[in-house]
Amino acid sequence: MDKPIHKPTFKLVNAIKDNWNRYDDCGDVNVSEISNHQLRSYMDNVWTAVERGKKDLEDSIFFVVVTLKGEGILHKTLRNQFFYRRSCPTPTFQQTVFRYLRKDDMLEYLWSIPDPKSAYDYKYYPEAVPPHKYEVLRNVLDYFDGTLDDLCLKFNNEERKPEYLINK
Repeated sequence: MDKPIHKPTFKLVNAIKDNWNRYDDCGDVNVSEISNHQLRSYMDNVWTAVERGKKDLEDSIFFVVVTLKGEGILHKTLRNQFFYRRSCPTPTFQQTVFRYLRKDDMLEYLWSIPDPKSAYDYKYYPEAVPPHKYEVLRNVLDYFDGTLDDLCLKFNNEERKPEYLINK
């Protein structure tokens, strides 16, 4: 007995054809298409965290944090984790922080800190940073000089810790 042959519909064939048309002659996908898709997906996840925070918290201001974590089982696999919290988190590596203002329904970008190696490269070799990375450079310098810590303390209505407790 022969297995039945599934004939794809024109809709499926057209979808496959359209998908293949995204590739160039070498079979590669355009880099800008990949980055646009990743940015769209990233911001969709940020807004999902905002919506969860709006539903779960009654606070007028809360923070959305994105951290880049390695997967334990899958080596060299990185995944962004998106979550909300009432207080501003302490700045750390591989972290992006937004502040959500409920009254204005506004999401405010606060900072992004790259991985430790990149952060130290930015700190010690700022002249090597390309112009399109200047905002990240500013965040890294603010991280190392304590400006981001001060901002965090201000948002949380806390006082500065004694210098001997700062371990950067």
